[in-house]
Amino acid sequence: MLYFCIPAFNEAPTVGLLLWRLRKVFQEQPREYEVLVYDDGSTDATAETLEPYHKVMPLTVLGGTRVGYARAVDALCRRHGLLVCDVELVPIHGGSLRLFIAHAGQPQSARVVELLAKEKSEGLLTFEHYRDFGDRVARLKQQLLALLQRLKGEGRRIAAYGASAKGSTLMNAFGIDRTLIEFVVDRSNLKQGRFTPGNHLPILPPEALLERRPEYVLLLTWNFSAEILAQQSEFRRRGGKFIVPVPEVTVA
Repeated sequence: MLYFCIPAFNEAPTVGLLLWRLRKVFQEQPREYEVLVYDDGSTDATAETLEPYHKVMPLTVLGGTRVGYARAVDALCRRHGLLVCDVELVPIHGGSLRLFIAHAGQPQSARVVELLAKEKSEGLLTFEHYRDFGDRVARLKQQLLALLQRLKGEGRRIAAYGASAKGSTLMNAFGIDRTLIEFVVDRSNLKQGRFTPGNHLPILPPEALLERRPEYVLLLTWNFSAEILAQQSEFRRRGGKFIVPVPEVTVA
């Protein structure tokens, strides 16, 4: 049995296509599976889009009012007799949560209570918070594309560093393709010789930066920027520059 858990908030334009493609895969390669969609308080037509899929695939939809990340997980756990009893903040990926989940009846630590209160005080339970986040992403897209297009217009060569999931998400969401980026480098030999999803850029070892000498490199693993910039000191000494896209577009 395969289980797919899909969080959704105002995903009416995309969630139907995702489910349709998922259903098509299992029609072509039959496997027992179950899909769970958590509709986190959508205000668009997400619920209506999901409705017909109940009839054609094993789909369960859970819903609730808009909540922050920790509160969303806490609410989901409580539905199934579980409880977030403790939490740790870890720096990986720009800030992540390590959650400790137990059967209901256990006490919640002060750290959980404080985090839930912090999410509320910072506005994570309001629609406006996520609307503003979307606006910031749109501005970031505009700024990054303007920079890349200007550099290409000047005849500059651009590569990318890091064949990461977040990097592929950024490139596909922003429309960054072969017209802007020549290739991607990554230290993992499991990725080398393959291609990035969506825009199909070749993945090469980091040595390609010194061999091919692009003038700019878009850093797709920005959460490790300090470490990678130190590793690539020779490339930078020779005049190469890195474009760091998050949290603000900067050139290093």
